[in-house]
Amino acid sequence: MQEQSKQSKALTTIEAAAYIKEVHGVNVAPSTLERKRSKGGGPVFEKFNGKAIYRPPALDEWVRSNTSPPRRFVGEAVADAR
Repeated sequence: MQEQSKQSKALTTIEAAAYIKEVHGVNVAPSTLERKRSKGGGPVFEKFNGKAIYRPPALDEWVRSNTSPPRRFVGEAVADAR
């Protein structure tokens, strides 16, 4: 039960950026999350009292969906871009 409540904890934009860095080792600025929230392409969020909040499972899914498979050399990226 403790782990489930931790997974569903609501995070502010700043906390969401810190969570992504801590859990996934990827630096994402809070301003990037804010920009993607208004223009699209960011993680799923909710609103509470007019403030955006993020859930860890949504952040995990967003990072996974935006991370390529491991590559041995740059040329492999060309095949993905087609």
